[in-house]
Amino acid sequence: DSLLTRSDLTQISPPAFPSTYEPMLEYPGTMRPGRTPENMPYHDLPNLGINDPDPVPWPHFQEIEWHHRWDPPHPQALAMEEFIEVQGRWASVEEEAEMRMGMRRGVRERRETEELAGKGGGASGASSAQQM
Repeated sequence: DSLLTRSDLTQISPPAFPSTYEPMLEYPGTMRPGRTPENMPYHDLPNLGINDPDPVPWPHFQEIEWHHRWDPPHPQALAMEEFIEVQGRWASVEEEAEMRMGMRRGVRERRETEELAGKGGGASGASSAQQM
């Protein structure tokens, strides 16, 4: 009972093509042109002549010279160095030296803890057993 009928389908999804559409089957693809003439032939469209007041093809065509330069849609982003400067995030010479000393201190402390952990392991127990 839950099956949809053809009238239900047309109410849910109306037909995409007009009833006069008859596809040209000799064209490949899924969007074949129809056999009926267009609404208005191209040569009858307004403002197509050279002497027309606005000789731009109507309705959605625009002719642009090949050398036309468009204005950018937004201002160019700051260079990263300028952004860091504006944010006040550059480290002074003293701050950089302090960071380097802290990194060296961290490396030295880590190395010392690894060495102490290596001495306190099974190797030191074996050496003490040999000494007895």
